[in-house]
Amino acid sequence: MVLVKKQKAFTLIELLVVVAIIGILAAVGVVAYNGYTASAKANAVKQIHAQTVKYITNESMLCTLGNSTGMNGDLNCNNIYSTISNATIKNFKKTKNLYATRFDAHTTSSNLTGYQYDYNVGYIFIKTTSVFNQIMVATCVRLPCNDVKNQFVDFIMVE
Repeated sequence: MVLVKKQKAFTLIELLVVVAIIGILAAVGVVAYNGYTASAKANAVKQIHAQTVKYITNESMLCTLGNSTGMNGDLNCNNIYSTISNATIKNFKKTKNLYATRFDAHTTSSNLTGYQYDYNVGYIFIKTTSVFNQIMVATCVRLPCNDVKNQFVDFIMVE
């Protein structure tokens, strides 16, 4: 009498179904992960923008209260309008652009619309305006930068 031993194993169809399910889950996971990271970058840039606005407002208030300098000595209260942009940039020197991490996040521009270009996503622009004693802080938080929903612009009056 010959004993036939029945082997237990997965069929090729069963293995293909499992591989297909894993592939679908991986594809969904990658898309969701990219969405989460893009949203996290945009929210972080918004926070850096808000922090910059608060910093400029608070430090310029020191000048109003009678101090001669602010921003760790980089802001000259007698010439606040001319020194505030560079003083702010210097004090945020180690804050990196989250979209281009080898560059600092804070910068200035020769024009008031530099933040509207896609290649400037993530930068915090600090610029004096044509209105005396007015500082503009502008940022593009995600692409496309020409979309108003992706732009944050604040105007700060300094005394």
